[in-house]
Amino acid sequence: MTDQLKNVCVLLEADAQSAKVALEILKGNAALKEAVWKHYQPIIKAFDIKTIATLAKGIASFKTGLIRSKKLTFLPDFMHLLEHNNRLRLDYNRLTELPASLGELKNLQKLNLRYNELETLPESIGNLVGLKELKIDQNKLKALPVSIGNLVGLKTLDASDNHLKALPDSIEKMVGLKEIVLYGNRFRTFPSQVCTLPKLKELNLAQNKIKTIDASIGNLKNLQALRLFGNPIEDLPLELLKLKKLEELVLGGKELKVFPEVILGMKKLKHLQIYTSQIKELPSEIGELKSLEKLTIVKSALTKLPESIHKLSNLQELTVYHNKFTEKPSFLEDMPNLYKVQFEF
Repeated sequence: MTDQLKNVCVLLEADAQSAKVALEILKGNAALKEAVWKHYQPIIKAFDIKTIATLAKGIASFKTGLIRSKKLTFLPDFMHLLEHNNRLRLDYNRLTELPASLGELKNLQKLNLRYNELETLPESIGNLVGLKELKIDQNKLKALPVSIGNLVGLKTLDASDNHLKALPDSIEKMVGLKEIVLYGNRFRTFPSQVCTLPKLKELNLAQNKIKTIDASIGNLKNLQALRLFGNPIEDLPLELLKLKKLEELVLGGKELKVFPEVILGMKKLKHLQIYTSQIKELPSEIGELKSLEKLTIVKSALTKLPESIHKLSNLQELTVYHNKFTEKPSFLEDMPNLYKVQFEF
């Protein structure tokens, strides 16, 4: 019985065929079931037959780091099986929590936890010092653990569509970050901690409740893309002019009534998108944004475009719809590089 029990336990922990063994245990062989039950009660007692079958599909993909079944509600403490993986995908499940042993996966470089029901992350996540990419979007997180600041090599953090209201101060230690996505959370104030990150290239704070942008944003000398649409922002700070590498700016919100003058000084801007605003006119100086390649204005109060638009010699895409135009400007036909025009009244 001892050898048989040992073999069953090994299979339960490590082999893709473990589901078959477990099913046999639950269907019959009462003596073996009782022995395994006593030895493995914390794991087996929480499973039903469907759960074991579901887990088996995930176990079969351990080598690729993919455990996506759309049914898992928790993970047994078997992280030691994944200690050599450099990526782990647990997306599209129903996980509400993660085992602390997650922090033992020191070789992980990419961790995908998106589309679950996580309300917290274990503090041990801060032990994953080799992590380069962390996707925790589409969960129910109300806060990030302080230990996340230990991930100094992290380059991409996607925490969009959660319930976050603030960031821990330890974020300031994550000096390797190049992209932060905080779209669709519950921020009411600008998370100024991100303004200490020297390598940050993309910052997405869209669809929050932020009213003002902190002046410290001018510290982000390498920022290339800033997405702020869906916030009740009325104006932008002059400090944005310090962002000499900024190429993409996305704005929008019903509180935005006047075209922000600071934009006219952004000479390197390539993409400008404004959604759902109350802007009634564009300044003629917009024609001086010579680097502009893509201009999008959707759901505003515009009645016309200034003729200076034709001076945008590098403009390639123009999207203007759901405004208050009565006719399409004729000068658009004289713009040689403009190959895509979406213009609706």
